[in-house]
Amino acid sequence: MPNPSSFLPSQDGLAFTNSWPSEPAVVLPTPFGKINIGNAASGLCGGMVFAVLDFWHAGIQPPATRPAPGEPLYRYIVQRLVDSWHLPAGVAQYYQWMNLPDGDSGFEVLGRRVVTDRVYDPNSGQDDGIYIRFDPRAPAKPTTFAHNINISHPVRGFFRTAYAPATPPAS
Repeated sequence: MPNPSSFLPSQDGLAFTNSWPSEPAVVLPTPFGKINIGNAASGLCGGMVFAVLDFWHAGIQPPATRPAPGEPLYRYIVQRLVDSWHLPAGVAQYYQWMNLPDGDSGFEVLGRRVVTDRVYDPNSGQDDGIYIRFDPRAPAKPTTFAHNINISHPVRGFFRTAYAPATPPAS
């Protein structure tokens, strides 16, 4: 396994951002017709992150060109998105976390130990300066997260999700 501290979005991340055409993210065929789930235009974040990890674990440079819907890399990213949901229990867990109360509304820096985690954000592309910052001293109490992730709402928390490498598609 590669050294986790060696991952850099500028070198190991996808060269394109999380911007997709408006179409169902997942189409499930059923005996009664197709069921559309989600909208790719809302993002394929989890699939992009899993795909990047897959390329990184395999020691393969990720493709630099955004795939069009239907292309093998696009289908792979969508499959990894579904994998990131950890059906069926994962969806229930995510729903539970999303409904927890918000934390404090302020964020102090002076006089407090603050932790900064560097993160890969598919919405920001190959930017090594993306972070989430928080004070870990009281893990049982609400905390506030400062960040520069390319989203329009606050970060309310984060969690480690189960990841298992998969073989990336051939270029």
